[in-house]
Amino acid sequence: MQPTEPSPPRIARNTLMLYFRTLISVVVGLYTSRIVLQTLGVEDYGILGLVGGIVSMLGFLNTSIEGATSRFITYDLGIGDFDKLKQTFNAAFQSHLFIAFIIVFFAETIGLWFVNHQLDIPQERHFAANCIYQISILSAVIGITQAPYSAVILAHEQMDVYAWMEILNAFLKLFIVWLLQLASNDKLIFYGVLSFAVTVLIRIIYRIYCHRHFAESHLCFEWHPQILRKMLSFSGWNLYYDAGETIRLQGVNILINRFFGVVLNASCGLASMIQGTCWVFGHNIIAAFRPQIIKQYAVSNYSRMQLYMNQSFKFTLIIISFFIVPAIVEMPYLIQHWLGFLPPFVVVFSRIYLLDTIFGLINSILNIGILAEGNIKVISIVSGTLKFLCLPLIYLLFYFSFSPTCAYWCNIFCLLVIVVSDCFVLKSNIPHLHIRSLLSTCMMALSIILICSIGYLAFRNTLPVGFLFKVCAAFLFVVLSSLLSYLLLLDASEKRLLRLYLNKKVKG
Repeated sequence: MQPTEPSPPRIARNTLMLYFRTLISVVVGLYTSRIVLQTLGVEDYGILGLVGGIVSMLGFLNTSIEGATSRFITYDLGIGDFDKLKQTFNAAFQSHLFIAFIIVFFAETIGLWFVNHQLDIPQERHFAANCIYQISILSAVIGITQAPYSAVILAHEQMDVYAWMEILNAFLKLFIVWLLQLASNDKLIFYGVLSFAVTVLIRIIYRIYCHRHFAESHLCFEWHPQILRKMLSFSGWNLYYDAGETIRLQGVNILINRFFGVVLNASCGLASMIQGTCWVFGHNIIAAFRPQIIKQYAVSNYSRMQLYMNQSFKFTLIIISFFIVPAIVEMPYLIQHWLGFLPPFVVVFSRIYLLDTIFGLINSILNIGILAEGNIKVISIVSGTLKFLCLPLIYLLFYFSFSPTCAYWCNIFCLLVIVVSDCFVLKSNIPHLHIRSLLSTCMMALSIILICSIGYLAFRNTLPVGFLFKVCAAFLFVVLSSLLSYLLLLDASEKRLLRLYLNKKVKG
């Protein structure tokens, strides 16, 4: 059975649904994070991010098999083999269950020792830190076994499900913040318990939805060693890559804790949250294109695969710049009005993190093509090794009293090298793709962003100081970027489809 021919309106609709989801998440997240920081205090907020990051480091095992799960489920759906799709889902669930046991084992042995003996946590907060650590482990287990269900929803492109679930999640987070302010006991532990309860509820609803709408998500616990072997082989190579990514991100947080203390971890956590917000905006567009790219590879439609990868570069980079560029320029103003004060280094951390997001999104799009083909050995070895090498370099810089910002600049340099290597790997794995076309699209988009950013800064510096003028300057940047992108970046067919889509929306 051949897959249904995908249409640009469907991708646009999925992107809009994901953006609607993200908008709700961002508004609620910014509000709740401010209240949580004020309620817990800088020290407890830093402990929350630091201890939770230890479990996230162990989660690279899950990330590896999760990537395999998403790829194989989407591929089987693309070729229309329902029996194999059901077998793949069951094999994926078994794999994730096994990974959950492994993570619990390491978390309760090595991880627990690390939290209690290696992290710089005030003695009087050790009990609370251990409680948060155990709650984080339980949340990780729930999330690990949820991954196959999320992969099914993504493969079927039911993005509206994510949107509505995020609305529910947002309201529950607001409820948590309200309860947290009323609590009289240890607020850090109370917040951890409430967050875990929300996690469990959301995961249960997701699974009920999958059971009712997707027959392949019904567990039967059949043993399919051949499928399991392929998935584990794929995830085995992916494991090294994800381990490097985890160390690249979480290792910096630990080194900053060891050299600069828990207060600076709070700044890292806040900057990471800002980056995560912008990352989700960009990832939403990629998520809308990802199933189509893999499905087109599954039926050997390389021209359509090329088209979707090019479009993913165009729309991801331009739209994400609408958020990233104004955020970088106005970062001190935004954080001051968000938190009411400026924690040390949070502005510079956030700005570098946002630059990191741009190159990370480029890398993610290239990775979709490589993952679709399935041969990830070379990319795992090269990219994983580069990410591993970042940590000892950062350690040396801190040891010789360099600024903590050096860590984030090292990460960006590492990402640039990885992007170049990924281009070579993608061309080697899928010769039918025109890498020059992908790079040309990417460079054109980045050039438009750079030109409009220069114009944005020049115009902003001529305006008086004030919120209204800042909004006007940001709006001008969005308009100018959109206009140049329409004129220089979109081809004739994309312009025609965009006009038809907008006319349809205007007419209702």
